[in-house]
Amino acid sequence: MLLNEMIGKIRVELQDKDTALFDEDDVNRAIDKAVLAMSRLLPNRKILETRLTRDIDDETLTISSNTGTLTYKPVKANSLAIPSKTEDTDFEVNLLTGVVTEIGSGLADTDYTVDYELDPGKLDISSILEDYIKIEQVEYPVGDNPPTIVTFDILGDFLCLRGETNFTDDDKLRIIYLDKWTAPTLSAEGTYQPHLDGVVIVGSAGYALLFKAEKYLQLAADTTGTLITTLAGITDLTLSASGLTAPTAPTLTDVTAPTSHTVSEPSAPSLPSAPTAPNAPTPSYTDAETAIDLVGGSTFEAANTQITDALDKIDSGITVINAATTGEDVAAIYAKYADTIMEGAKVRVQESLARLEQIAKALDLYASEVTSYGSEVNSFAQEMSGTVGKYREEINSEALNIQNVSVNVAKYQQELYEESLKVDKYREQVNGYEAEVAEYSQQVASYTAQANAIANYAVRVSAEIEHYFNISGRYLAAGQAKVNEFFVMLGAKPEFPTQKASSEQW
Repeated sequence: MLLNEMIGKIRVELQDKDTALFDEDDVNRAIDKAVLAMSRLLPNRKILETRLTRDIDDETLTISSNTGTLTYKPVKANSLAIPSKTEDTDFEVNLLTGVVTEIGSGLADTDYTVDYELDPGKLDISSILEDYIKIEQVEYPVGDNPPTIVTFDILGDFLCLRGETNFTDDDKLRIIYLDKWTAPTLSAEGTYQPHLDGVVIVGSAGYALLFKAEKYLQLAADTTGTLITTLAGITDLTLSASGLTAPTAPTLTDVTAPTSHTVSEPSAPSLPSAPTAPNAPTPSYTDAETAIDLVGGSTFEAANTQITDALDKIDSGITVINAATTGEDVAAIYAKYADTIMEGAKVRVQESLARLEQIAKALDLYASEVTSYGSEVNSFAQEMSGTVGKYREEINSEALNIQNVSVNVAKYQQELYEESLKVDKYREQVNGYEAEVAEYSQQVASYTAQANAIANYAVRVSAEIEHYFNISGRYLAAGQAKVNEFFVMLGAKPEFPTQKASSEQW
């Protein structure tokens, strides 16, 4: 049966002919897996014959960078011959890998023609049997009747004989081994018998169902991983509650208000009475001037002053001095008249002087009174100055006290201002704290909303995961039933293993 026909029958088996729920790649993989599983339970038995070559002559060994590799392996111990070179002196050999390595400078980089033998108890089967399930039997040497069946072990790529049997050059060897079947392709049928096509179809359907179960299981796992990642993301919703530190209320200093100064109004001083100024005299020079004027004239002769009258008398007397007179001593009498008149003039002068003296005394008295008044005024001024100075000192003292109170009030105001600054700063901190609390509240609200969204998402995704699990479980049950049917068709019961696997045979 070709591949396309088998795929169509598998879709019929899966009731997937119209829906195409199963990808063609999955169906192809299911066919390959069913054929491989059938190969394990019902393997393809094959026989291989080969002629042994144990002696290798004239092989070219290329040494590069102090090392080279022989064509065949494993090498018999001490069998490698390199012209003019000694093993373990100029070179050493890894018998299992055939790698030749220079010792010191004993094996220069070049091509060497070498001879060697292969290990008589081991055979490298990697070049003659690349892929197999199990080597079932080894016949050596070929040609004996009955056949000689040797016991052996498979170690990696080597078939190792047991006992004393050794491989000999040019002998033949037969290997009976179990191989896998080849699945059908678009142009070729499978290598198994055609009657096994139905078995492969059932097994392929079962594995396709198991693939689908695995797909939904993986969807569940992926969705679970996404859910876990999303749920883990809630730790990223970091709340900064630890950063909320309420501000510490400042310690306010008890500012003592300054003691108010009671202003003591100084009593106005009793000012002394001002001294009475002396009355200035009012001197009259009229009488003195009259007396002086009279000295110059005659009270008897209003037209003439006494001096003038006396001169007239003298002039009259002069006139009559040398003349005959009618009277006795007329001139002398005229002179006496003149003297008398002059005496009167002196009296007038004295009167005038007396009057002037009187005026002078009055002025002196006034001057004395003025001097005394000046002393009284000075004393009054000093008393006034002292009284007013004392009053001023009292006023200055009160002003100083008021100034000191003003200084204390200013200091008190400054202290109150500093305390108010503390309160203002605390108020700012409280406002900032309230803002942080508000922001934190927003974070909490956002966190709660996101947490609720994640919780809702988790519920929804959990339902989705559960749905995937349910689908996976149904596909798994159906697939397992088909696989069990497949094994039963091959004559095997899964609950009773029919053979034991060997790690050397895989």
